[in-house]
Amino acid sequence: MSGLRILLLAHRFPPLGTGGVETWAWDLSAALSRAGHAVCVLARDERPGGGLPPFSLVDGAEGEGPPGVTVRWLRHRHADGRAARDAWADHRFTAPLERVVGGWGPDLVHVAHPDGWGVTPFRLAERLGLPVGATLHDYKWLCGRGQMIQADGTVCDGPLEEACTRCLADQLGAGPLRGVMRRLGGTPLAQLARRRDLKPVSDRRDPSARVRGRWHQRQRAMLGALRSAALVTAPSQFVADVHHRAGLDRPVQVQRNGADSRGAQGERAPGPLRIGFFGTAVPTKGLDLLLRAVRSLGPGLLELQVHGPASGPNDSGIAFHGPYPRAEVGARMAAVDVVALPSSWHENAPMVAAEARAAGRLLLVSDRGGLPELVGHGVDGWVEPAGDAAAWRARLDALAGDLDAVHAATARVQPPPSSDSVAAAFVEAWREALAPQ
Repeated sequence: MSGLRILLLAHRFPPLGTGGVETWAWDLSAALSRAGHAVCVLARDERPGGGLPPFSLVDGAEGEGPPGVTVRWLRHRHADGRAARDAWADHRFTAPLERVVGGWGPDLVHVAHPDGWGVTPFRLAERLGLPVGATLHDYKWLCGRGQMIQADGTVCDGPLEEACTRCLADQLGAGPLRGVMRRLGGTPLAQLARRRDLKPVSDRRDPSARVRGRWHQRQRAMLGALRSAALVTAPSQFVADVHHRAGLDRPVQVQRNGADSRGAQGERAPGPLRIGFFGTAVPTKGLDLLLRAVRSLGPGLLELQVHGPASGPNDSGIAFHGPYPRAEVGARMAAVDVVALPSSWHENAPMVAAEARAAGRLLLVSDRGGLPELVGHGVDGWVEPAGDAAAWRARLDALAGDLDAVHAATARVQPPPSSDSVAAAFVEAWREALAPQ
């Protein structure tokens, strides 16, 4: 059977972006290429300057991207948006997208994330008679902020008109002037715009009819794009269910994230329980809670290793190891017993969790979002209440006091799907979606 020609639209892509969705897009494109499919990744390039106007197309440099994968960049920053509508329906994307589609000749287009792209790829694909798919990596399809987290940090359970219109009122109610203000960088006008964005939702006045109308317009456009897609997938059932409750009346296939083993684990060095935190220490990732729980325990009971762009004093059994190249993730995870994800927001299925399983490591996760789907509580990990420092302290204390139980649970850890098997599942789903009805 001949290979597919696939155009994968990514909001960002390594080396310009190294988050979970970017890692997923890299692994998927690499595995598809290994399987004999032709893949072109088109990603947004948010770098300022360079003498190129917005929406310019740039060919990827030699070696930029996985072997055999064509990479192209589209120069576009969020600050180039002129008004709220440009965040989900910017017609300036149409011409460069059409040039890429015409030059590449794909069998299908798959949207890894709608950030920046919005509904434009779906409308273009419909006009050209080209199948389009999408993966729900977070809530950007439903939430203008993407993570269902309000401006003051409050976690939402789903889109509701009253909360969403207040939360996004400054964006939805603004005209072209606000877009100009945001493009001015560090000026007082831009700082004023950001301060207004951070005002707690509960303190905001009742949104205007224009704000409500624009919110409904966005919801209809984004959900309508997903309804028109030939294929929609999600890495967790939780995220699929959130979209269904919000009105997405179509099937969503759950395709679990995978990761490949990155080297032998070796023998565990003697010592106390070792907990690892991996990733960016934004507030919703819960590192502060984990630090409080560890510091409340007696010295020498366990070690916490923090890997990623976070810093702090190396004391009380806590060590900050700094950022790491992805090639080192296996070795760093092999140096801990348990990988902790104490997130306070409704995570989907973090790539860190898949990488921990590929390294044969236990998971200790919060009870938010899709995280509990990844753990058999008491079997190959544990689930604790998000934000409950006392519960996390008690769990860490119990694990540190029973290393035999930790080692027994480690033996029950099963590896995640490989990147090749994830790619094969996507190909099967795409072929089924492309088959004549």
